[in-house]
Amino acid sequence: MYKYIKDGVVFTQNEINRMKIDNPISLGFKVVQDIIPEHDSYRVKVIRTEEIVDGKYVYVEEPLTIEERTIRIKASSKQMLFTIDKYLDTAIVKIKEYDNRDAIGKYLLPGNPFFDEVSKISLWIANTYILCNSLVADIIENDKDVPSIEEVISSIPDPDFLTEEELVKFKELWISYDYSFQQEYIYNREIDYAN
Repeated sequence: MYKYIKDGVVFTQNEINRMKIDNPISLGFKVVQDIIPEHDSYRVKVIRTEEIVDGKYVYVEEPLTIEERTIRIKASSKQMLFTIDKYLDTAIVKIKEYDNRDAIGKYLLPGNPFFDEVSKISLWIANTYILCNSLVADIIENDKDVPSIEEVISSIPDPDFLTEEELVKFKELWISYDYSFQQEYIYNREIDYAN
């Protein structure tokens, strides 16, 4: 519910309603701005106080507990893995033309003509997730900063099951996808931690 300010006095929506004011803005009231300040959401939380300065709520920072930081990093890692899934799918679905990443399982039988390729794909997927999970554990255990998604992606080895031509196509596709995934990752991260 909005709060309004006029001449340094703050009014709640209920007070405006009791004064029978239909359009407080037209009478010189201003909506109290609720702008969350920039902060490292993996290290501190911001808490809105009821204090208002220059028509804006005042926020204070409070350090996160180890448990809160761990919860936020794990939640963020889910967003990171969403982007990693897209990265994997770019190589497996768009380049190698499998139906989806899980479809390779039906070819993982010795004697199958696709066995060698899907074995390499399966190993690459497993190693990618191991790398991501160890990265998250290292961040939590050693109080490290959370890397950008670009840093995470750059730490993943190139898929060795792609030919040189496919690898070039993969990198071109990934670059074209990367911006939209990165924006979605940033947006979701801001929504998750804007509190």
